[in-house]
Amino acid sequence: LLISDLFLWGEIVKENKDCFVYFVRCKEFVKIGHTTNVRQRVMEMQTANPYDLELILLIHYDSRIKAVKDERRLHTCLLYTSPSPRDRTR
Repeated sequence: LLISDLFLWGEIVKENKDCFVYFVRCKEFVKIGHTTNVRQRVMEMQTANPYDLELILLIHYDSRIKAVKDERRLHTCLLYTSPSPRDRTR
């Protein structure tokens, strides 16, 4: 375990805790994130959103470090493969 693995995205990451990477859809947008409590996280997002949210994918990890790393990789992959919303208006 590297020291850099313990400090990701400006927060201390607890290694041995079940965690999930989630994909939540709202209209044509998809939010990717990680959480240890899926139900609470989706409810928090729904409270701030007037549109219905749909949990479309959930990936379980036995370590929060692994979940955070994979979430970061997913964001990077999607950043370079998804068209920008601005491109749709051209």
